[in-house]
Amino acid sequence: MTEVLTLPVPAPEAAPRPRPSVEQLRTAWALLTDGWCGPPDQAWQPAEPTITILGCHGAAGASTLAVAVATAAAGPSRVLECAAPSHSGLAGVATAEMGHSADGGWSLGSRDQVAVHRRLGDPRRLPPPVSPETLTIVDVGAPGMARPPWLRDWLTRPGATVLVTTATTYGMRHLETVAATVVDQSRLLVAVRGPAVRRWPKALPVGAAAAAARASGRLIVIPDEKSLSWAGLETGPVPGGLLSTARELHKHLLDTTSMGDPQ
Repeated sequence: MTEVLTLPVPAPEAAPRPRPSVEQLRTAWALLTDGWCGPPDQAWQPAEPTITILGCHGAAGASTLAVAVATAAAGPSRVLECAAPSHSGLAGVATAEMGHSADGGWSLGSRDQVAVHRRLGDPRRLPPPVSPETLTIVDVGAPGMARPPWLRDWLTRPGATVLVTTATTYGMRHLETVAATVVDQSRLLVAVRGPAVRRWPKALPVGAAAAAARASGRLIVIPDEKSLSWAGLETGPVPGGLLSTARELHKHLLDTTSMGDPQ
């Protein structure tokens, strides 16, 4: 009797996957060890009204607008700067520094009736609580920055959101990209830094988000302030033109501000 020898058939080789670079691995490890990855340990559930402000690109003016809107509030207010300390745009705006939060995660400062809370190193630390009467302006920062888990969770909830960009081809294209990520389109406002709309170049690309905001009266122009172009907003008062715009924007937000934890 002849014995039949059966040889295993090798499985087809899968297409090779591209290998991550050493720099990508180092970045991923740093994010993991710092607590950036994964779900938040605890969700942020503020008891006060909140407005979220996102810059569509770096140096759009989102942090400055956040301070202006907080200054225009009728009562106590707070700016919550969520960018890492190395990317802070508000490091020099407080007229008084009052130490750190109890857990050491936030720097506490103030200017007049506006509290300025800036995030320190640990991304897992939630913002310090404030009274329910305080209006909190959440200064998210520009796209591309690593965001704490609690902030990523916050951005998935509906609520009043202001997108800040510039009246440039670069700024308007980034506006469309960021607008597509906003959960609550019904409470979306657009603030464009630059000349009045009637003076925009005809070649300026005005996409769907900008056009919809303009048609519904939810597009506001932020005037360029020469005094801010080289030094930014420091401890001095908010320029009058910017403050007037902030008051106008604040009136638009009165009907769209999310109270407490949005549902």
